[in-house]
Amino acid sequence: MHVLATVPLALFAGTVGNGCAHVAGWVAAGALAASGLLNVSIPTLGVSGDTLHYLTCLASGQIHVPLLSLLVAAGTRARAATVPRWTTALGVVAAGLSVLSLVSFATKAAMLLLPLG
Repeated sequence: MHVLATVPLALFAGTVGNGCAHVAGWVAAGALAASGLLNVSIPTLGVSGDTLHYLTCLASGQIHVPLLSLLVAAGTRARAATVPRWTTALGVVAAGLSVLSLVSFATKAAMLLLPLG
């Protein structure tokens, strides 16, 4: 199910925003698919090491979330004239928090920004 969820995300990424948003959305979908495949491979391979767990968290969190925020920002901007103002503000705030989550590469305290975004 995790991997299948990337299909609608990739389709949505193809319809929202400009070229940069398309690429960000497709890479976010690819990172989510990679995370799903890594989640399946851990019990299948019987690996108990931390490397696969780290790669899974990296793909689904620190890579997927900031890239998805670019897609959210593009979608918010594209529909700003047709939706209520509070939804536009919420989209911008969520995108900003998600982009700020890139700081989590430097400090673990910023990991809180991943679920907030």
